[in-house]
Amino acid sequence: MTRQRGRLVRFVEAAYRPRPSVAAWLDELTSEAAALVPESAAVVSRLLELEPRRLHGYMIHSDNADLVRLLRAEEQADALRVDLLMHGPSEGLRRLQGDAPAGSPSKEVLRAMEERFAGTGMADTHHLTAFDGAGFCLTLGFLVREGVEIGSSRLAWARAGMHFAAACRLQRAAERVLAELPSDGAVLHPDGRLVDADGKAQGRDQLALLRETVRQVDRARATAHREGSARALEVWRGLIDGTWSLLDRHDHDGRRYIIAVPNQASPRDPRGLSPQVAQVAALAAAGYSDKWIAYGLGLARSTVATHVQTALTKLGLSSRVALAKAFAPGAAEP
Repeated sequence: MTRQRGRLVRFVEAAYRPRPSVAAWLDELTSEAAALVPESAAVVSRLLELEPRRLHGYMIHSDNADLVRLLRAEEQADALRVDLLMHGPSEGLRRLQGDAPAGSPSKEVLRAMEERFAGTGMADTHHLTAFDGAGFCLTLGFLVREGVEIGSSRLAWARAGMHFAAACRLQRAAERVLAELPSDGAVLHPDGRLVDADGKAQGRDQLALLRETVRQVDRARATAHREGSARALEVWRGLIDGTWSLLDRHDHDGRRYIIAVPNQASPRDPRGLSPQVAQVAALAAAGYSDKWIAYGLGLARSTVATHVQTALTKLGLSSRVALAKAFAPGAAEP
């Protein structure tokens, strides 16, 4: 769909604009999503803490008053039930109607939804589910009418999901992120020229990596309207070297800068693992494949595979299934 070209990149850019509150951030994200897919009957976003189980934000964008009323009536139960039935992170948008396995609990949810939303025009829901590796789950749901297709490829949406996870961590640390020069961060011009750097970002190799990545990502974002979101998001990975996210910042005179902000996925209970091994293990435990962990953290797949094996060995575990149980909310240390 030509009209969709580049829109998903602009949507990801919106996710990387921290706001004073989670509610304000989710509200903007939901409005941007509705503009991305104007044919949707409704767009719903949720931020769910896994332990203790708590809903931190629930936003609805819809012109259908009956549908909004139905969604509001059960917002706590709906968020807790549907999110947990989506079976881990989604590699692209997942349709409840077509992608849920036969006989799975999701089929029961779908039947209940069909009854609940009868007469509203909603025929199916497309969900993107992202786990941030630090105990939070972000979901974005498009409730669509019969025959409506969501633009952009499944691959592009999967990449966007990894950015949403990173953006979620940034939003929850908004005060630190919005500092003029974040600790261990850097300020650069879009062409990669350095303005200032602090701590870890001052290292020669780190600066060279940041400068080159900023140049590549800015070029990719600038051409997304022509080459499409998939190509731009291939270049623009979730993190740089497992450490930094890139944010836009505009000075009072209108000049634009790129801020490299430390944004590691730090599990609450790293089980005695090193920081990078712990964040890889937490994402693997959440259900992400090595491919998507590598994209989300800006690491080589071989590095991710090594870190997963290191975690298994140090924790005395034999499989990713066991790793998921070890990192499950409320689990005791192995």
